[in-house]
Amino acid sequence: MAALGTVERYATFLTASLAAVEPLESALAAFTEFPSAGRAARIRADLAALGATGNPVHVSVELPRTRAAAFGCAYVVEGSALGGVVLAGIVATKLCVPLRATTYLRLREEGTAAEWRRFVERLEDWGREVTLDARAEARVAAIRAFEVYAAAFSSMGIAAADDDVRAVAL
Repeated sequence: MAALGTVERYATFLTASLAAVEPLESALAAFTEFPSAGRAARIRADLAALGATGNPVHVSVELPRTRAAAFGCAYVVEGSALGGVVLAGIVATKLCVPLRATTYLRLREEGTAAEWRRFVERLEDWGREVTLDARAEARVAAIRAFEVYAAAFSSMGIAAADDDVRAVAL
């Protein structure tokens, strides 16, 4: 399968994720609201557990420089953890990948949904306190973060709407 249907493609997925996550997580760490969750380190550990090197390509990233942009970017990065939980189960069962190679996808385990709710509460509190311009800046930053992920996956030959992603999940 072209997307995640083999262990090698899973390693490619991790490498593409690293290309997006590393600069975004690093930039978010500059804001006290968004401490590093160690995503990049987990991806590298997962790649090592697979015996893969994971040399991500450079993707163009407009890093968040304001609190508004950080909230928009964090929306995407934090939201990806929800999908990671679903993918972790698929990767472990369908591809027989050992759990030690899915630490990135299992970032917060059972606490993922609760952490997402806490993040959304902080985002909503922030949104009530700021101007329409700040909210618009957050939306633009979220779109840019999605584009970073899309560019990283595209550079590794993984299409965002790849039918094989859905096929693996079935």
